[in-house]
Amino acid sequence: MRIDSAGGRPASLHEEPPAPRAGRGGGAAVVLTLLIALVEVVEAAAWHRAQEYRAQAKAAAEAAVLLREGGRPERHPLAGDGPEVPHRGHQAHYGP
Repeated sequence: MRIDSAGGRPASLHEEPPAPRAGRGGGAAVVLTLLIALVEVVEAAAWHRAQEYRAQAKAAAEAAVLLREGGRPERHPLAGDGPEVPHRGHQAHYGP
């Protein structure tokens, strides 16, 4: 047994116990934690992207419905079903 010169006690009482295996270099636990964090970030980004695409698809569907409804010819409430009056060209200002 080795004796410490400072107090006459054994040197082994002054030494700290060795660190646990995972605590020495960080190792696998740190790498695994970083990988899990990276996967969560990628999944969150994909989820947000999907929500944006869903919102765009919904807006496009609503716009298509509006365009479809807006493209239908509307009848004027005072328009009759009879024959149209022919265009008179330059004689229109002379009256009937």
